[in-house]
Amino acid sequence: MTKLDIINTALMRLGETPIQSLDEESTPAKTAKLLYDFSRRAILRDSDWNFALREVTLSLVEPGVPAGYALPSDCLRAIAVKRIAGECQILSEWFRVQGDKLYTYATAPRLVYIRDEEDVTLFDPKFIEAFTYKLAGEMAMPVKQSESLTSAMLNAYQGILMTASTETQNEHHVRLSENPYVEVRNA
Repeated sequence: MTKLDIINTALMRLGETPIQSLDEESTPAKTAKLLYDFSRRAILRDSDWNFALREVTLSLVEPGVPAGYALPSDCLRAIAVKRIAGECQILSEWFRVQGDKLYTYATAPRLVYIRDEEDVTLFDPKFIEAFTYKLAGEMAMPVKQSESLTSAMLNAYQGILMTASTETQNEHHVRLSENPYVEVRNA
């Protein structure tokens, strides 16, 4: 699938004829060119898409308590901060994002985050489905002048997003304890 395929799928959801190029002078092409990246970033922020998850050690830029660390330039949303304690990684350290910095009490923190993924070949099929509905919803007014299409497309997007969020949570394995009695109690 390509960027143009995603755009044309969104246009077809609106009942529009596919475009041949983003450089066309048509309203659908101009609108898609304007809204594509905006919609992609918004969708990436809306869920913990596995294909866009990254983990990095942050660089200290502002010593203090809490200390300030530089966020990666491709960070769209911080999910968790880990710190290393011996051989263990401890998740869920307190943090606050402010501007282009992350503040935390953790030393040598590792950030789990959603990156601004642009490579279409890495997109998950459910993400593509959600993206086409979101993009169609954003394009419905400028292209079709239809509030009902806008509403229908964005409602479909929300439904897919709920399913995708559930599926993503099911793909995370959390080991609660080494104690089988605790495992049974938490099951």
